[in-house]
Amino acid sequence: MNATAYPKLFKPIRLNGLKLKNRITMAPLYLGYAAVGGKISPLLLFHYAQMAKSGAALIVVENSSIMPEGAGSLRTIRCDHNRYLPGLEKLAQSITSHKARAGLQINHAGRYAYVPQPVAPSAVSVFDRTPRKLIKKEIISIQKQFAHAAARVRTAGFDLVELHGGTGYLLAQFVSPRTNKRSDAYGSSIANRIRFPLEVLKRVKDKVGNFPVGYRFLADEWLPDGLHQEEALILAKELERNGAAYLSVMGGTYESFYLPEIIKKSQKTGMDIIYPKRFGWLKIRIKCK
Repeated sequence: MNATAYPKLFKPIRLNGLKLKNRITMAPLYLGYAAVGGKISPLLLFHYAQMAKSGAALIVVENSSIMPEGAGSLRTIRCDHNRYLPGLEKLAQSITSHKARAGLQINHAGRYAYVPQPVAPSAVSVFDRTPRKLIKKEIISIQKQFAHAAARVRTAGFDLVELHGGTGYLLAQFVSPRTNKRSDAYGSSIANRIRFPLEVLKRVKDKVGNFPVGYRFLADEWLPDGLHQEEALILAKELERNGAAYLSVMGGTYESFYLPEIIKKSQKTGMDIIYPKRFGWLKIRIKCK
């Protein structure tokens, strides 16, 4: 008999104490199935129930907004107020009732937010709109909203929460040298640019205790003046050191996805995003046992 290519794929694994029945997970993907205003719709419940029936151990639900001003669309799931808890509870149950673990990703879209005046680390234009630069007081307020939203995720019955640090949204906007032109404690050096997501992680973990907190991780923006793997690795190591349950790695942003060279690369089977041996990713010890 030939050796199995992935002998551990169907074996259980623990994630910060959370037992997964196998090592197959569903990464979050925005669907637009929420009702207008961000409420949970019957279509959302049906979709995620079907995903849970697939046999995957963990289903991570698409991004939900931590505040109205941070929503990416009118049909983005909302978790910024307790009035959304009944719907979120039904969503969690639609997954867990089929013996899969449920996670919910929380997010602030930053300069991509579907609002008249989006906010961002710096006033760097995107798609003919210029966001307003955040002041220190607002930065702290957004961090607290991440923590409050994470607490609602736990209350709603999900098994973990995931911070959306990918796709060029607000957490990634602080890390990127392309979108962060600040000269204060949250800008300039990579040590300062990763301060915001690390502080968000700390506030969330302080709020939810031993509840697992994952991180959707942008490894490379695929833009000449953007975030690249050398600096991304610095953030990865700090996220691990500060207790992130896992990193869900992705590449690219809305500004690079449609570049001809990226489209061409994306058509290849098993497209490489990161290069473990060169950049030492295998040395990052995420808390999985």
